[in-house]
This record gives sequence, structure tokens and C-alpha cells, in this order.
Amino acid sequence: MAMDIYQQIWNLALPYYRQGREGDCEHVLWLWQRAHELCMHEGVDHKVMIPFVILHDIGYCRCPKENCAKIEMRMWHTRHGADIARDILNKIGYDKKASEEIIFCIANHANWALGQNEVFKKNINLGLFSDLGFTWLVSPKGFEIIMKRKKLTRSEMIDLVEHNEKMINRPFVSSYTRQLYNRLLNERKFGKIQIL
Repeated sequence: MAMDIYQQIWNLALPYYRQGREGDCEHVLWLWQRAHELCMHEGVDHKVMIPFVILHDIGYCRCPKENCAKIEMRMWHTRHGADIARDILNKIGYDKKASEEIIFCIANHANWALGQNEVFKKNINLGLFSDLGFTWLVSPKGFEIIMKRKKLTRSEMIDLVEHNEKMINRPFVSSYTRQLYNRLLNERKFGKIQIL
């Protein structure tokens, strides 16, 4: 039953994602699968984490494509994403308490771009999401998509990941995500190909 509701959320979100950035559908689908695993490992509420993951970048559909990495656009997509997510969750009659937490998380998931890192330490859903979102950068598809989007060489992309401010400002909160990140990073660095 639960998977049916998440599929319903995804079906309603998909038209928005198709209007957003290239690679966002792959991003969300990868995070969705990992979030399911994370909920089992960490015991977090899947009723919050899964819809949050599915809906988190939905607001990019209302941002200019060429400027999506600018801080203003990051904040714009969180505000619009929270509004769209509220509409989708209301439309399907999703649990009100879970919906409020999902909307809060969507509205704040890019606060790191403003140097606002405390929310990731105080809210377990945001902390775990930060881990997953960062780990996407070293997944096979994520690595290639972000490298292309940022116009980086392979070694520049590895350097970007290894020296990212996340390691200091929003350290991993889950041993599961930390191990997954390390494994995928080593695969990108040393050339082992594994589809995840």
C-alpha cells in the first residue's frame, strides 16, 4: 500500500520534473531507492523521507534553466517546490503531520548554499537527505550528470567532491550513507564500473 502512494506522488511530480533541469528524474529515482534502504537502516519515518526525496527538487520547473546553480535560483526552487509539494500532498490527502515536515524539509534542503548548516544538524530528515544528496555526486549517473552540468574534467569532479564544504559543515550523520559514499567514490576514482 505505501509504495502505491509513493508511486502516486511520483506520477504527479513527473510532469514538473520534465520541465526542470536535465538529470533531475535520474537524480530523484536514485535517491528514492537509496532513501528506502536508508529508512530501513536508520529507522527514520518513510512517510516523511520518501515523499521528501521524491518532491525535493520539483521547484526547478519554475527556474530559468541557464541559472539553476545560482544561489537565488536554489532558494527560488525551494520556495516554489514547497508550494507545489503542498498542492500534490493535499491533492492525494496525505497525512497532515507528515506533509508539514515534508514541506519544511523541501523549503530548507538548500540552506547550505546560504551557509545555514544548523538545520541539517537539528533535523534528522535534512541531515540524512544531505548525506544522500551528496552521495548522488559519486553515483555512476550522478557523477556524469554533474560533471557535464558543471563542465568539469573527471579529476576536477573528484576534487570537487573530496574537498567539498559538506565534510566540515554538514558531516555524515549515517554510517550507511558514509560507507555508500566511500564505496562509490572509490569506484569513480579507480575506475570500477558498477551500476547503482
